[in-house]
Parts: sequence; structure tokens; C-alpha cells
Amino acid sequence: MKRFLFYLEILWIAAIVASVTVFAWNFYEQGSFNVSVYMPLITGGLSGIVLWNIRRQRKFYDTLASKKKTS
Repeated sequence: MKRFLFYLEILWIAAIVASVTVFAWNFYEQGSFNVSVYMPLITGGLSGIVLWNIRRQRKFYDTLASKKKTS
């Protein structure tokens, strides 16, 4: 499970890099602020929030597991 989440975080970072690249390219092509220009950043941000919550939960469950082992 930890390995899966690790790969998921790597994919998330790659998605952020790709969305910034798409944003820059669309802004270069259109030259204006348009909603379609911001869509990759919005979706990247939402996926980032979801993955950040998964990461926090994983840390929480890791601390719970370590407390159970010590007691």
C-alpha cells in the first residue's frame, strides 16, 4: 500500500508539471486569461488536495500502527 501511494504521489507531481506546461502553452497560444487556460491548474490543484489528504491519513494510520506495536 505504501508503494502504491508513493507511485501515486510521483504521478501527481508529474501531473502538476504537465498541467503547468499545458497552462503555459495555452497562455502563449491564446495570449489572454480564459477559463480553459486555467482548467489544467484547477484539476491539478484538486487532485493535489485529494492526495495531500491521503498522505495525511497514511501518516495518521502509521502512527496508530506504531502505537499498537509498542503497547
